[in-house]
Order: sequence, then C-alpha cells, then structure tokens
Amino acid sequence: MKIVKIVSIFFILFSLMSLTATENKKLTLVTCEWAPFYSSQLENQGFFSEIVRESFKNVDYDVDFTFTDWDVAMDLAAKNSYNGLHGAYYSEERELLFNYSYPIYSVKTVFLAKRELNLNYDSNLENLRNRRIGISKGYAYTDEFDNSELFVKVEAGGPKQLLDLLFADEVDVIVVQADVAQQIIIKKYITRVGEIEALGPSLTENKLYVAISREYPNHKMVVNDFNRGFEKLVNSGRYIELTKEIIKVKK
Repeated sequence: MKIVKIVSIFFILFSLMSLTATENKKLTLVTCEWAPFYSSQLENQGFFSEIVRESFKNVDYDVDFTFTDWDVAMDLAAKNSYNGLHGAYYSEERELLFNYSYPIYSVKTVFLAKRELNLNYDSNLENLRNRRIGISKGYAYTDEFDNSELFVKVEAGGPKQLLDLLFADEVDVIVVQADVAQQIIIKKYITRVGEIEALGPSLTENKLYVAISREYPNHKMVVNDFNRGFEKLVNSGRYIELTKEIIKVKK
C-alpha cells in the first residue's frame, strides 16, 4: 500500500513538473511592423521571424509574435507584459532591462536626404549642422548621434512616417534602415525615388537580437536555449536558406 502511495505521489509530482516545463516553453515576443525583417503582413511574418521561430523550435519552444508601435513594445517587454523583444539593437541602457541572445542579423542604418539639398556627409556629423533630421521614436542609433545637439531631431512613429515627412519636405534628412526604406519606397514612392539620395557611409551597422525581459524569471535559460537552437539552425544550412531572398534584394 505504501509503495502504491509513493508511486502515485511520484507520478503526480512528475506530471506537475512536466506541465510546468511545457508552460515555460511557450513565449510571446513583441515588436513593431518592420518589413522586410518582420511584419504581420508578410508571409511567415517575415524571414527574421522565421529564423527566430525555427531556432526556438529546435529547442522545443513555441513562440508567438505581437506587433505594435516600437516605444509601446519596449515598455511592455521591459515590464514582462510580453516575454521579450523580437528584433532589438543592443545598447548599454537596454541591457539593464533585457538579456540578449547571440546576434542574428546585421542591419545598415543610413541617412536619406532630399537630393536638391546637395548635402555632403563624410561620417562627420558637423556636415548636418542645423538640419531637421527625422528619427524613429524609441530607437537607439549611436551615442554620438543620440547625444548630438548639432541638428534638430524630429521624432516619428517609424520608417513609413519618416519617409512621409521627407517627401513632404517637413524634414531635410531621415535616419532609416536601408532594407526597410527600400521596401517602403518600392511600394509607395517608386515614382519619386529620384528625389532622394543616401548620404555618404552608413551611420552604423547594427546587429539584431532577441532580447528577453530580465523580469521574466527564466530569462537566462531562455536565452541560452535560443542560442543553442540558433546554432543548430546555422550549422544545418537553414539560416542561409531563410536569408537568401533578402540577400538577393540587397545585391
């Protein structure tokens, strides 16, 4: 009889542990609409989403993505209303709030300007003195740029709004990710593409990460597991397959 009770108790404990483990393997990450990397409007929610999804799947996690404005996403993820950010740049300030994965993809951030202004930029921000520069609210660029008072910064909700401001002559220059700008211009401003130009070298080339909220109790385990899953994805050749189409566009 005692043996039966012991076995029953063990079975119940094992079932509870299994249930808890299963629940811990379900994650929801939050982000913004950011085609061609990730968007609710893209197949499989974009190639970056598929990389993250398959990396987590390799280590038996299910992950869902929620899309909202970036500043809202940052706030919700930091408070663990969602488990983390889907696609985030690194900054020392953010590292206090989030545990970062391995770098997943590299993104070039450039200055786009109205061609008629004939601006020259050679990596010296002094070239942009007194200009109205559109930036995305809540985004981190470089310390030098973020802290500079050489120009007037005009905040917008994201890349689409920045391009709208630029073509409406409400700003002189915008800071935007090259791949993202290309996608929007093709869809919305293809007949006006000759009116703008990219200035000089890239402002920066940032890595994109998954960033899990430090308020989430298992954040270290999740990041370590994701990194293992991502390594499996890369070593299998699947990563190259998933990035192939965006690489073609760049060329």
